[in-house]
Amino acid sequence: MDKTLDLKEILASIASWNTLRNEKNELVINNLFDAGNSFSYNRPKLESAQDSFIHVYPGVKDGKLLLFVIDADKDNAQEAKNPEEILAAITVCELDQMPELGSEIPTEEALERIKSWKDNRIGWVKKQVETEEGIFQAFVIPSSDFQPGQESKVYFALKPNPDGENAFADLIIDDMQDNSKDSGLSKYFDLVRPVPPFHIDGPLEKENFYLLEIS
Repeated sequence: MDKTLDLKEILASIASWNTLRNEKNELVINNLFDAGNSFSYNRPKLESAQDSFIHVYPGVKDGKLLLFVIDADKDNAQEAKNPEEILAAITVCELDQMPELGSEIPTEEALERIKSWKDNRIGWVKKQVETEEGIFQAFVIPSSDFQPGQESKVYFALKPNPDGENAFADLIIDDMQDNSKDSGLSKYFDLVRPVPPFHIDGPLEKENFYLLEIS
């Protein structure tokens, strides 16, 4: 697929995903994820606040799931006044199928969460679309999880729910350039957040997700 999309196409893709989640169409959603369990992202070298975040939006175009990645600093009304500027800030990512992680990520919990998505995703989606929050509209990732100019692999995962209810959607970041034995992903585990649920303030405040507002 040509990843050169204009802003109108990107917003339409995000709207298509939100239509599926509102319709609770778990069969179509699961079919979209059959194409892969991860995506690659190379963060541009941008000047961002020290405690900034990255937004990841699912979208659907031509029957395929795409991921639209944008710095939270750029995901706002001020940037949207100039469609060319906000478009330049969006990275379009496609799903990849990466069945094995090998020894690059020694953290057993990371492997278990990624495997849980692979093994339990179909049943998880079926349950999640029926919950009050529904399936995710976006993910929030601290920008410090990515090294600018360096490619990372991002895996879909499921994080166990301590209350015994349906697991939480999660993303696990694999720093593909760092193969050191002690460079596991445990520091990332509790920093990635799916939305909804949105929060009243802070990085998970709904008003921060401008692409949702205009799509």
